Amino acid sequence: GASKALAASAAVSSSLSRLQQTMAAELARSSNTAQVLESSSNMLASTHQETSTIDSRLGKAKSLLKRIGQNNWFDMAVTLLGVFVFACVILFILKRRVYDKVF
Repeated sequence: GASKALAASAAVSSSLSRLQQTMAAELARSSNTAQVLESSSNMLASTHQETSTIDSRLGKAKSLLKRIGQNNWFDMAVTLLGVFVFACVILFILKRRVYDKVF
């Protein structure tokens, strides 16, 4: 009976030793997984911050482009008005110099 008890005790000790090694390996894996998750969380936070910055800059760029478009339209209108006034002055001068002298 004592040898059976001794063999059973050795089997239980061996089983407990394997269980302890398995638990240590699982603990190491869990620790590694926690580090990977922390690194991923930091990367996501950094990416979110960069995305927010880019979004803000795109909003400012859109606003500036809209303002430039409005200024471009205004500049075109002023230029066309200037060309019209210039053409009127040229026609007036030609009328005074040529038409009024002939007739």
